[in-house]
Amino acid sequence: MRFYTLFLINFICFNHLISQTSAHNVYLFDIMSYSDGSKTLANPKLLTKFNENNYNNQPYIKDASTVLITADIGNQTDILSLNWKQKNITNLTNTKNFKEYSPRPHNGGISFVKVESDGSQRIWHQKGNESNVLFPDLKDVGYYTIAKNGKVYAFLLDNHKFVEYTPSTKNRKVIIDRIGRSIHEDSQGNIYFIHKFKPQFIYLKKYSPNDAKIQSLGSTPGASEDFTIDGNNTIWLASANKIYIFKNRTWVEVADLKNLGVSKVTRISVRGNQIAVVTE
Repeated sequence: MRFYTLFLINFICFNHLISQTSAHNVYLFDIMSYSDGSKTLANPKLLTKFNENNYNNQPYIKDASTVLITADIGNQTDILSLNWKQKNITNLTNTKNFKEYSPRPHNGGISFVKVESDGSQRIWHQKGNESNVLFPDLKDVGYYTIAKNGKVYAFLLDNHKFVEYTPSTKNRKVIIDRIGRSIHEDSQGNIYFIHKFKPQFIYLKKYSPNDAKIQSLGSTPGASEDFTIDGNNTIWLASANKIYIFKNRTWVEVADLKNLGVSKVTRISVRGNQIAVVTE
């Protein structure tokens, strides 16, 4: 584990004009909620000023002051922990011969997808300096979520299959294929995903593990596949340079980031009154 401390005022940039660039950057906004149920975003902070010309992606808000991301640092792709309040960065994986993606808090440490030396992509766990593969026989994982029921719901590279994996039995059930890269669980244990039925038909769907039923919730704005679910079961989605929430089976615009110079928003993460977004 490598620890960095930044004493650069630009590490956190309030009301910063977001530059248009081909690089990926991570910004953090405050979510402002009003009595009429509407929401807006405020107080943008550029979290990746230290690496802004490179790849910074897949944010996950761990707590009110910490965001986990995947980043290209030098010739490495590692998992970083960004503590924006203390203005420090911790490289959690720091591996020269492997690449790690899709960080999530898990069992007192983090889980992530590791691209191994033979090309396999499996879910690993790391706590401190100790790391191990969580599910040895579950390979070719692109994206995933480890649900409260202990099962793993994953996007596999083979035809973008959506699978339900039970660690205790090692049973792998294919639910559907041609899914998108976002997989999230709500507080009732339902699993949400994007079904790319055809290029022009992209739908948000809900899978119920209790009865194995799939419910279509409708198409997404701009055929987007980047969404998340907050602690109140509100679905948030990024499309082009806009952020939406799903309310009464309708996509409601929360923010248009074009005035900040953003042409495209992709991955998002929401926790409490904060939202982290990836800009391109």
